[in-house]
Amino acid sequence: EGNSYYDLNELYNEMLSVYKRYIFHVVRIIGGVNETLLFKGQNGIPFKNVDYNKQISALIFLDNNLWSTQRWLMEPELISKIKQDGILERIQNIQYSALNNLLEYSKFNRMLSTSNTLKGKALDPSELVYQLYLSFFDTNKKLDNSLMALQIRFLDNLNNLIKETKLNPGLKPELLNIQNLIYKNVKKSKRTLNLKNKYHYEYLERIIEVKGHK
Repeated sequence: EGNSYYDLNELYNEMLSVYKRYIFHVVRIIGGVNETLLFKGQNGIPFKNVDYNKQISALIFLDNNLWSTQRWLMEPELISKIKQDGILERIQNIQYSALNNLLEYSKFNRMLSTSNTLKGKALDPSELVYQLYLSFFDTNKKLDNSLMALQIRFLDNLNNLIKETKLNPGLKPELLNIQNLIYKNVKKSKRTLNLKNKYHYEYLERIIEVKGHK
């Protein structure tokens, strides 16, 4: 039986690796550029933005299959047999890595450049941030530990982008607007009678007031 649990652990680790690889395949679609290898004299366009609708579909996929807590990866009946320390941290690290990838200042600058100078309708970085705001704050998702952590990480990334001197300054007004939307959201949400949720929203409010100079 112990050997079967070892095998089960190996199968689970492989499944998690496949899940992570697929998630990052989808992440690369957002802000992506299609490259077609052409030689001199051939017709066609070597570089073209990934289709806008495909990028929106990728964001919807991430909302359903990454930002929403993936209970199927954390079933206690299974995890109790194979992981002494549980699996929450590994799952959340996949979420954080994807979020950090999407909110890199260099990615924002590149998206701004390609959306303005390459052929094909592209996703604007300001719309990317707004869509992520909707996923984390304007949502009916249950406020569990994973969503709380994502809200904090998103806000931290947002504050860092606002202060980033290498970010194209034309993007910063929209980032400040998203920060204001979060501030209004948490001030309203902290009225809850659920103390854990209330403390969480007060913490977010404090982050904005200290780092955003409200």
